[in-house]
Amino acid sequence: MKIWRAGRRRIDNTTLLPFGYFYQKFSEKTELSEYKQELDTEKAVIKTECIYDNGTEIASEVTVHHDYPLIMIRRKIRCLQAFEYSFEYRLDNLGRDFFGQTENSEYDIDIQYSTPDEKMGIICLFSDKETMVETNGNTYSLKYNVPVGETEIGFYILFCDSLDNENYLKNAEELKKYALTKGFDKLLEQHLDKWSEYYREGYVTTDDTSINRVYNTAQYHLKCYTTQWSIPVGLCDELWHGRYFAFDEF
Repeated sequence: MKIWRAGRRRIDNTTLLPFGYFYQKFSEKTELSEYKQELDTEKAVIKTECIYDNGTEIASEVTVHHDYPLIMIRRKIRCLQAFEYSFEYRLDNLGRDFFGQTENSEYDIDIQYSTPDEKMGIICLFSDKETMVETNGNTYSLKYNVPVGETEIGFYILFCDSLDNENYLKNAEELKKYALTKGFDKLLEQHLDKWSEYYREGYVTTDDTSINRVYNTAQYHLKCYTTQWSIPVGLCDELWHGRYFAFDEF
């Protein structure tokens, strides 16, 4: 899943700055047998269900917390044999758009960086389980030995930078501690409450379910694209390079 952040652009100010992407890997070779994905626009949560040819099942929930620059990923794994699960984050434009250093602790990874326009920031990768960390060039891994049976594990990607807070390192440390103290369920509950509050502000319902679905999807995108600068800018680079209303950002 690719990541862009509102307001973070390349030095030419024309395109959004890509913040990498994340994916998963397994120690055992296996093929995907069944796959289902759903975007719940009311809850702002992406859900996926994967079944593999060796019997392993992985159900995922992914969202960006309503109040914090925090991507939350929960994997519910059911397997017949133990294996090593690897949560991978890759930053392809390291050395071009990002310059910096990586600090690994025993269980998490902090990527401190600067950009060509002299913005400073940090990307924190961590989990609610004790994981093994590994860095290989521009690929960062949190590895976990999954036992036979059912396992639930949460992964987090936290972004803090000088555009939001001059003391971004302290801010990142506080948010990381807050996320781990609250736990995935409490964080998700906060997130769902805020989205429910948004939809209660006003709504339209018709007798046509397809029209209702289009309307709700539009409401979802408008909420996603409305930023602290009040100007809706996209979180993907296709809509006029993230400008939801074309040239309004200028």
